[in-house]
Amino acid sequence: MELINGRTLRIDPGGVEAIRALRQRTPEDRRVVIGGKLDAIRHGDRSFTLVLTSGETLRGLAAESMDPADLARLFGQPAIVSGIAKFRPSGKVLRVEAERIDPATGDVAAWSTMPRPLDLPVHLHRFHVPQGPGSGVAAILGAIPMDDTEEEFHAALEEFFS
Repeated sequence: MELINGRTLRIDPGGVEAIRALRQRTPEDRRVVIGGKLDAIRHGDRSFTLVLTSGETLRGLAAESMDPADLARLFGQPAIVSGIAKFRPSGKVLRVEAERIDPATGDVAAWSTMPRPLDLPVHLHRFHVPQGPGSGVAAILGAIPMDDTEEEFHAALEEFFS
């Protein structure tokens, strides 16, 4: 199948499988509350940028029910954003779909952390720790005197376990 809309996109069995695998790796959406400074607001698509206390930026979309005049009053001010975080397959935030953006009172630092997915898939390669001469099997074998004969080694084991 081909979709042509300014550019051609061919969908074949391999592409469908790649999309399916990408979807399986993408963490589920999550409800979040985040605090920061409302740094940018675009009227046309209702997008905004929230700057966290760490300096990280978070992109968002304001709900259509929000009054643009209320958003404009929050420009450059500390704000609390409540909504749904959407994630990339990597686990990083794609955007926050804001249901509410309220002025913040007091320090927003407690609310100013980048959202993380709750259900990141476990990949075994994350647990791989390279082994060196002082770790893993090498550390164990290095502790065993290897200049003994096999008979001496078995005798030592028997003595140890008796």
